[in-house]
Amino acid sequence: MGYLLLLTRRNSRIWRLYSVATAPAARGVGIGKRLLEFAINTAKQHGASALSLEVKTNNVAAIQLYEKYDFAVVDVLPEYYDDGTDGYRMRLSFSPLANDLESQ
Repeated sequence: MGYLLLLTRRNSRIWRLYSVATAPAARGVGIGKRLLEFAINTAKQHGASALSLEVKTNNVAAIQLYEKYDFAVVDVLPEYYDDGTDGYRMRLSFSPLANDLESQ
């Protein structure tokens, strides 16, 4: 019905939601929401300070879902995708210091 792929590196406390997808026949029933909640909870439980992702700027449904969970656009990625579509880098910080620590 759906899947997600989370990435982390040993020296980073910011995890990356690399990929999340729901089968077309299963859309609109909350699978994406449950997958996103799983990713957030897993990252938090393992000590991540934030969760980052990239999304096409025209993927309105996904952006609305991410914003519902307090992800914010932190960067615009011109022509990021193979088809030339721009992307947004979005981030959900679990602690107020997460963004400050990464920028140092």
